[in-house]
Amino acid sequence: MTEITLIRNYLQEVQQSLEEVGLQDLTPIVDLLHRAYLENANVYLMGNGGSASTSSHFAAHLQEGIGGQGRGGLRAICLNDNVPRMTAVANDFDYESVFVIQIRESLSASDVVIIISGSGESPNVIKTAEMAKEVGAGIVSFTGFGGGKLHGLADCGVTLSSRQYGPIEDV
Repeated sequence: MTEITLIRNYLQEVQQSLEEVGLQDLTPIVDLLHRAYLENANVYLMGNGGSASTSSHFAAHLQEGIGGQGRGGLRAICLNDNVPRMTAVANDFDYESVFVIQIRESLSASDVVIIISGSGESPNVIKTAEMAKEVGAGIVSFTGFGGGKLHGLADCGVTLSSRQYGPIEDV
């Protein structure tokens, strides 16, 4: 297979994935984030691997404010950005707890938890979604692979059918 064919196939996969995203997926996410803004609630973001960097970038945009209206942004906190805390939790407890332990004392029903996961099956994000559900916080998922277990725990989100991490992360 030539490089051009690989690139063409990759771009086709990204395009097909983009076509799966509709306003019906995005509107409830915007509504949850708007409510969090009005209530001055926290928005927690997290992910593993490439999804961790996407979470960090997403949090930065939410903090800055969207739309250039001169108003402040959301109280967005990316749990991946505290590497010493993550590694301490992973070392002292287990990797499944790296997100839960960071928010267990502060998460409230008015907060929103945004989880980005290629497969929707990582135990650490599932554990966090389950805790958020118990507290009554809003849960948004961005997943591929048809959503995995995370999809069933989320209140809303974007779920792609692709099983290729690159296109999933790009979308």
